[in-house]
Amino acid sequence: MAEEAKEHINFLEMLAMLFALKSLGSLTHGKHVKVMVDNTTTESTIKQMGTSHSPKLNKLTIDIWDWCIEQHIWFSMARIPGS
Repeated sequence: MAEEAKEHINFLEMLAMLFALKSLGSLTHGKHVKVMVDNTTTESTIKQMGTSHSPKLNKLTIDIWDWCIEQHIWFSMARIPGS
């Protein structure tokens, strides 16, 4: 946990999304999951399946997509504006 606290907010937002998906476990297997995010970097990185700016975000993006593929999840996302 202390190591995660040093990470950039964009990495932490995406990591939270992965943890949220995994926490739903078998409830999402074979289903459509729509994730609502308020972070534009998270949205664009996931939708584009990576970024040219951050190897860490690329790795995490692959982890998210691979996990969804393994779980037979049809994954989509939308952005909700933050305040």
